Amino acid sequence: MNFMGVNFDRRMLLLLGALAATIVAIIGIHIIRNQRVADVLAVVDITGSMNTRDMGNPRGSQNRLEAARQALIDMMQDLPCQSRLGLGIFSERISYLLLDPVEICGNYDALEGAVSGLDWRMAWQGDSFIAKGLYSAIDIASSLKSDLI
Repeated sequence: MNFMGVNFDRRMLLLLGALAATIVAIIGIHIIRNQRVADVLAVVDITGSMNTRDMGNPRGSQNRLEAARQALIDMMQDLPCQSRLGLGIFSERISYLLLDPVEICGNYDALEGAVSGLDWRMAWQGDSFIAKGLYSAIDIASSLKSDLI
């Protein structure tokens, strides 16, 4: 290839490309990618109704609590780093905060362990008053300035 009187062969083009890439690396061009980070509090119902086996594929292969745990773990894997997740439980008529919202990537193992450890036997009552539990969960999430799941 001839450009402005200079003869370029394939090796020369590769050398110029490597030089350009080296200059870009030295200058340190930063690519900023906007991501939507989340700040959420997940409150999981642990009452007896969560033992109902009407979830999963095929239908009935999972109980509701298993499906909720799996959905939270899937959500944690999909959220970008710098997102924060807190964890709470609901039983009888009140929600309780287990974990303040923490950054997901830096605390993934601990969060996954906490979510996986949720069990219906943690409940202190078998029945529930969902409206009261929801309102108490809203109050907790509001005090943490987090969205509620």
